[in-house]
Amino acid sequence: MFLVFRARLQTLNCRLNEAIRTYEHAIHCQSDWKNLHHIAYWEILWCHVLQRQWKEAINTAQILLTENNWSKATSCYLLATFQFEDNNAVATNEIILLYKRVPELKIRLAGKSIPLEKYAIKQCEHFLVQKWLFLPALELVYLMNGFYILAHDHNKLQETLNIVNNALKDLELNHQNDQFYADSYGSGLLLRGVLFHFLHRYDEAHQDFDEIINMTKQFDEKSLLPPNAVFEKAMIYLDLKQKQKTNEYLQKSINDYKDYQLESRLHFRINAAMQTVKQMDNDLNKKTIFINKKRIDYLLTLLESLNFDLIYLAWLWTLFKPLCLLLLSLFLLPAAILLFVYGSSLFCLIYKHWNRLKVGETAYSDDLWYGALKTLAILWELQGNIWHGYEVEGLEHIPTKGPVLIVFYHGALPIDFYYLFAKVWLYRNRRVRVVADKFVFKIPGLGTLLEALGSQPATSGICKSMLEEGHVLAISPGGVREALFSDHNYRLIWKERRGFAKVAIESKATIIPMFTKNCREAACALTVGRRVLRYIYEKTRLPIVPIYGIFPVKLITYLGEPIPYDPDVTTEILAVQVKKEIEKLIEIHQRRPGSITQAILDRFSWFPMKRMKTKIE
Repeated sequence: MFLVFRARLQTLNCRLNEAIRTYEHAIHCQSDWKNLHHIAYWEILWCHVLQRQWKEAINTAQILLTENNWSKATSCYLLATFQFEDNNAVATNEIILLYKRVPELKIRLAGKSIPLEKYAIKQCEHFLVQKWLFLPALELVYLMNGFYILAHDHNKLQETLNIVNNALKDLELNHQNDQFYADSYGSGLLLRGVLFHFLHRYDEAHQDFDEIINMTKQFDEKSLLPPNAVFEKAMIYLDLKQKQKTNEYLQKSINDYKDYQLESRLHFRINAAMQTVKQMDNDLNKKTIFINKKRIDYLLTLLESLNFDLIYLAWLWTLFKPLCLLLLSLFLLPAAILLFVYGSSLFCLIYKHWNRLKVGETAYSDDLWYGALKTLAILWELQGNIWHGYEVEGLEHIPTKGPVLIVFYHGALPIDFYYLFAKVWLYRNRRVRVVADKFVFKIPGLGTLLEALGSQPATSGICKSMLEEGHVLAISPGGVREALFSDHNYRLIWKERRGFAKVAIESKATIIPMFTKNCREAACALTVGRRVLRYIYEKTRLPIVPIYGIFPVKLITYLGEPIPYDPDVTTEILAVQVKKEIEKLIEIHQRRPGSITQAILDRFSWFPMKRMKTKIE
């Protein structure tokens, strides 16, 4: 991620080849976070476009179209446009087919079309009518604020201006009879005006923008050209420090034009410019302003290039600040645990590659993860002891060899499993495998940790195979449903799940029931809107219930009496027996309904003794 940020800064300073190399380095550094790859490819694409390296841009657009699902319509439009530019603005059958394909790839988010896709589809309609577009790639560069990057290189600006002037001459000679001649001519004027602006040829820029404004009636009613021309005039006045003129044209660009293409994108830029004007007005401490001027200008340019609406964000922060502080206090600790888990995954990734370098491919044996897991077990045990005073009762019930199936109650977060894994690995010298829901394997960045733990998708075949190999396997029949929708009364939500019993019988495994005291007070699932969230989960299997807490409560894992293999017992009877054993553990050891305050007080030795004494009396 830091490499991507570094490359972005290089891009903003027009060090494009350096940026490309840094982005490629970021891609090759890791393979778990594919979305980071796609961000890097997107930025690489624009670095090539700014240098008019069409073949490289085509290859990158093809990668995005094939691998990325953000907006395939946009990726397809980019691919077609770059092929069109590479072919010297001559349409081939392949290019025509790509432009025809763009509308078919359109998607809707929350019932609305993506603005950039609507713009691309409109451009495709123009192309399919006249088999030609006016500098479509440069128009995209403008829309992506690419000219702010080119402004760092005077030679590139001049070269681009020459390209636009030649294209305008060709337009007047060969395309005056095109149906969308006015739109093409207006696009050329807008591009040339922006280039004049960055070359400080302000009078010529004003002439081009004024001509666009006077041609407003000749454009499509949803054309983005007039409002952008008005905005660019405001930006010229902003460079000249004429605040009154700047505000006048900014207000005009907002109030005089509605419902045009990419309206929200322009509004982001308008609000960023307004913020700059306000900053200019705040000159009470001129010395401080002078010292920080370059930093402020750079930050605003960066935020503008990222299309941030500063005023809107400031208003939102003022409105939701109390709620944000409350949520931060509730969700900060889960975030810390999440960082701890991701840190473990990163450690496993480094350990894996270190072994590859040290020993070679032969390092991949059954003992590959031995050292890594021992280290993680020590860290997890230390963290559990410090934060939760974690203990295990009944650890001796786990045999030193042979198949063992641990069946446990699933808390909102399975942090007790990590602590139990550490205890069993350190004190019984056995690794506890676990099966998980399929969505867990789709979480970016956890692949290496899951591989190290030997985690597998929860299928009966995989569970049976693990047990037949003599492993210790942990299963929660309630799974994600029990984690998210059980409550402080510790109800088991198993429905009719008996697969674990069938697997245990077929593999002749010993079953050990397990329950962790106060696990639902340590991490809590949000109960507001539970019925709606439960309905969504049952329909989509999306676990979208927020988790908060990781409170420093006392955690004690109880491993019940082993249930040995019995060839005469049936699956149904065994499942019921295991369920009763876990409910018995809950009844004996858990205060119900659970209380976070009481669970924290359990950390002090006198409090549970007092409670038990009262219970005995």
